[in-house]
Amino acid sequence: MTDLQRNNAPANPSAAEQPEGLPSRLAVQLWAKVAERLEKGEALISNQHFEAVIVQEYQEFVEGEPSPTALKQIRRMVATVNSAHPETFLAQGMQNGVKKAFEKGARKLKWDVAKIEAKGNSTLRRFKRREEVADLFEEVNLQPDKIDLLHCIVGTIRELEGVKGEKDGAHDTKTDEVVETWGAAGFPEDVSGMSLEESTFAAEAGGGGEKATGQGSKEVLAELEEAVLGGEVEREEIVERTRQQEERRYKIEVEEYKRVPETLPGMVESGAISTDEAEKVKDLHEVEMRLSRGEIDKKEASRIRNSILDTKVRDELDRKVREVVDQSVRYLQAFESMQNISPEYDGALTFLIQHKDLVVAEKDSGVDPTAVLRGLMEDEPLLEKVIAIMERQDQELRMLAVRLPPYNAIMKRGLEKIGNMTIDESFVGDLRELSQEDMSERLNSSKAEVRVRPAGDMRCLISLIDHLIKPTRFRKEIRLLRVTQQLEEFFRSTSDLKEARHQAENFLDRRLRRLFPDISTEETSEIKQRGAQMIDDIEQKIRDERREEIEEKRHLGQQQQQGSSGAESGGGEDEIELTEEERKKGVTIGRVEMRVAGTQRRIPNKIMPDPDDESRFVIAHRDADTGEVSPQMRRGVKRYVERGKDGFWQLV
Repeated sequence: MTDLQRNNAPANPSAAEQPEGLPSRLAVQLWAKVAERLEKGEALISNQHFEAVIVQEYQEFVEGEPSPTALKQIRRMVATVNSAHPETFLAQGMQNGVKKAFEKGARKLKWDVAKIEAKGNSTLRRFKRREEVADLFEEVNLQPDKIDLLHCIVGTIRELEGVKGEKDGAHDTKTDEVVETWGAAGFPEDVSGMSLEESTFAAEAGGGGEKATGQGSKEVLAELEEAVLGGEVEREEIVERTRQQEERRYKIEVEEYKRVPETLPGMVESGAISTDEAEKVKDLHEVEMRLSRGEIDKKEASRIRNSILDTKVRDELDRKVREVVDQSVRYLQAFESMQNISPEYDGALTFLIQHKDLVVAEKDSGVDPTAVLRGLMEDEPLLEKVIAIMERQDQELRMLAVRLPPYNAIMKRGLEKIGNMTIDESFVGDLRELSQEDMSERLNSSKAEVRVRPAGDMRCLISLIDHLIKPTRFRKEIRLLRVTQQLEEFFRSTSDLKEARHQAENFLDRRLRRLFPDISTEETSEIKQRGAQMIDDIEQKIRDERREEIEEKRHLGQQQQQGSSGAESGGGEDEIELTEEERKKGVTIGRVEMRVAGTQRRIPNKIMPDPDDESRFVIAHRDADTGEVSPQMRRGVKRYVERGKDGFWQLV
């Protein structure tokens, strides 16, 4: 007997549960035998099934057939116990029935363990929500949540893995009867003539919700298995993620159906239903509301529904509404999950969106990445976050990359090309600011441009992330920046440039795979080919920086000497060599925070408005040949500054 049964079963059945003529002790023994059968997995889903089992056990105990009076008392006892305590025995019997039906369906479709893990939970949850099944649960006064779906899935897996020697048809008559009963309710056999895979089982959805049956489904499973073997995701993560998202999907679905009357204008505008059909939906919805408020009973509700539309037309209209709601639910769930991406990556996501044309550009597109990549290399914090996305350091980004639910419902796992990248930077703000209700209003808007935009934005963002984490031209460029980063580290960590070069060359030869475990032979070859030039460029950069540092030290010495002379003569830094002409041009003397000899110092410098943009300021110097003051250049770039709140200038 299970713990649940022990906790819920009365120690001695009441008089109502034990009719006169059936000894109390015998009744307890009979129910104990029923519990044993349930614990072994026997499927009992109706009072008739329980009666048959108790009669069998009765025959064992008394070694004879029960009298008509005893049969009548057994029927009354079963009805009373299952009505008063459905959670005690009936729940286990129903659960066993679901498990048996699911197992038979899985065998029939030749599902393997991976497919059962990936699709079992969602399949069973949809099954419980079918109208026929819901009615059956209501009829026996049993809540559907009393069925442990995980138990059904795990039990089926154990059967398929541990009982391979048994034939699929090795069921007793009772089990076959139960399976047939469930099948009549829509699981695992569909009476419409459609295959089980088409009608009952969840389809892996691609962009428009296409069903991944046959070869497509096998490819999805193969990709997931590859991801597991490659360490991208754990098998347990797949199962748990699927379970969580299916539960969340159901809750969102319930909320969206509540909103149907509000979303009808959008359905009409999109062409999903007609204006007349929208009015019928309103009328039918009102019937459901009256039923829920207790104003009418089920019989009256059924009569009113039939007066509005006959069953066949009503079912077709319901199908149309469900399609719209389903699409809304898919994107709402994806949006909600995207909100779990850490906000620390917002800058990197914005960068991808800003440069979307470059991100998705193919090799021969003619798009030059040089300027963008140079700017990214100079913005070290941003580069670090872009690399972190590439390396899937964020949990939610890992789920997105592998296409675990809900992302598999709106985008295929492979690299999908999107012709028109309509997304802009505002979508990152939407992720942080919009509620589920806000997004639902957009997805169901009567304005087409508002309604279709969110779905496009989500798919575009996934595509941009894909181009960063999957084998693309852009990922290769980011990986080259990452390699450059690592090579620079060797040169900055030692004053011995010869030793730094040796470490850099050794890294390119032997350690690239440690940095990128999934690096291809082609990528490795190209990085090594460009490696020699990269090392030369980095070495020259370090030499220039060190030379400039020496010049800065010399300049500092000169400035300090001039400052001392000015102080002795009663002057200050504002009087350092400024001509009247320079003053007319707006040149001033200010202290600029600079890193010199490993420390931050405030060094006096001439500062002037940028000749090309007077709203900005640059460090200036006097040309030795012409005597004219002009912007000071460093590696061909102006040295921009801005004044801080403390009055000192800082390099920009």
